Amino acid sequence: MLYSTSQIFTRKWQSKSAQSLYIDLQKSMISRLLENTSQFTLMHNVWTTKGNH
Repeated sequence: MLYSTSQIFTRKWQSKSAQSLYIDLQKSMISRLLENTSQFTLMHNVWTTKGNH
């Protein structure tokens, strides 16, 4: 399947936007967990980067 230059750019932009959103969400959730005063302990890092490069 052949893609035009604009389609490739669009897909790359979408990928970068999704990655940026994911990182923002990850930072926000970790920050909230660290600020939380409950006895909850984060045992494992629930976010992985497998396949997300």
